[in-house]
Amino acid sequence: MISGFYAVGGAMRTYADRNDIIANNLANASTPGFKKESVHVEPFDVLFARVTQPVGDSEGLVQPPLGRLRAEVITVHTQGPLRETGGAFDLAIDGDGFFRVRSPEGTRYTRDGSFHLDAGGRLVTADGYGLLGDGGAPITISTAEGGDVAIAPDGTISINGARSGRITLADFEQPYPLRKAGQNLYETTSEDAVELTVSSPIVQGSIEMSNVNVVEEMVGLIGNYRDYEMAQKMARLQDDTLSDAIRTVGAAR
Repeated sequence: MISGFYAVGGAMRTYADRNDIIANNLANASTPGFKKESVHVEPFDVLFARVTQPVGDSEGLVQPPLGRLRAEVITVHTQGPLRETGGAFDLAIDGDGFFRVRSPEGTRYTRDGSFHLDAGGRLVTADGYGLLGDGGAPITISTAEGGDVAIAPDGTISINGARSGRITLADFEQPYPLRKAGQNLYETTSEDAVELTVSSPIVQGSIEMSNVNVVEEMVGLIGNYRDYEMAQKMARLQDDTLSDAIRTVGAAR
């Protein structure tokens, strides 16, 4: 009976976590380059075994209760739709790969291609982090040169037809060894993560939008809410059953 409480409690916690994830997805449905997240769920005994096995013998431990719990939050790196803006420094990656930027904490990665020039002529993100090009050097465009800035699909930057630099992309083996680092950036989860070259075309004058499908997320939110309500009723039922058992045993004595 007590294990039933554990199972229902674990389910309610998982549904609450999933609710937070869906809410965050919906809040970022209009954020350029944002990748939605989903909750991966596994049976409790599988998670229990994964935690206990590395530290040795789990014999003699209490049998784990039934139920399914949140195992991890997964970032879904599917392509988002491209939206044409006409901006000279709005860039979108049509395929795999990430823009590399220099943050105070080191190199970070992003799919948000809404760049602009700062006062020093550096091509930067909305938070002022410089876009990196060949050899890890920041991309700088001299506004004194004037004229048209063209960025070819391979990242080559030309001003009035003269080559000025090249934006290079980075990619990784999948599943990506990346985690979200805030400000629409990713950081590697391991120092051993190796950057791969990638030749996905860069589209000037467009940005990649979020891959969040609002309708799907709303349907998921409603379904998750109903699942939570059901688990809540099961918890109440467990509580009533336990109360009845206590009263019955007490009366028998």
